[in-house]
Amino acid sequence: MPPRDESAAYALDDAILFSRILSTYRSEPLTEVFDAYEKLRRNTINHAFKESRRMWARNRDMGFLEGKVKEWMMSFHLRSNESSREAAWEFDATKIALPTPAPS
Repeated sequence: MPPRDESAAYALDDAILFSRILSTYRSEPLTEVFDAYEKLRRNTINHAFKESRRMWARNRDMGFLEGKVKEWMMSFHLRSNESSREAAWEFDATKIALPTPAPS
């Protein structure tokens, strides 16, 4: 995934969520463990990847003048988009309801 400031938040969420699923599914086959994890995270990660990729492509090939204008506007951009950047840090992986394993 192209780098963004909230990538660390996703990594921490994944670690917490996966460890919770492992503890809940400790006697289940690993395929079921990974399926449960994927069902919980796939949509969130796909959305983050698409957004990151869109931003990466938009900012990758810019000329000198466009780069300078964006550099001058950076402080305004950071202030105006603060809430969307902070939203990634508000997710709490310890409070997500986990699916229960299927009865054997």
